[in-house]
Amino acid sequence: MPKNFPLHGRGFHPFADLIGLEFSLHEKAHSQCVLKVDKKLMNPHNVLHGGVMYSMADTGMGAALYSLLEEDELCATVEIKISYFKPVRHGILTCDT
Repeated sequence: MPKNFPLHGRGFHPFADLIGLEFSLHEKAHSQCVLKVDKKLMNPHNVLHGGVMYSMADTGMGAALYSLLEEDELCATVEIKISYFKPVRHGILTCDT
């Protein structure tokens, strides 16, 4: 039986809690997460740290896969590549996976 994904609630994913990442949608093989850009997430150039965007993508992919896993299965990212095109300074980011 596939695992249920807790859409809301702190503690399920402590790192997501740390950066303020929230899930707005979770369906079979699909997830959507959102993050409000905050000063604490900026790099020294006053733009959103690239690791935050990476974390959104990585966590979103994991959530999308989570619905397909059996109780005794888990998933982990082995390799990922991201190309950044534009700096982010403010707003709300959405990641669909």
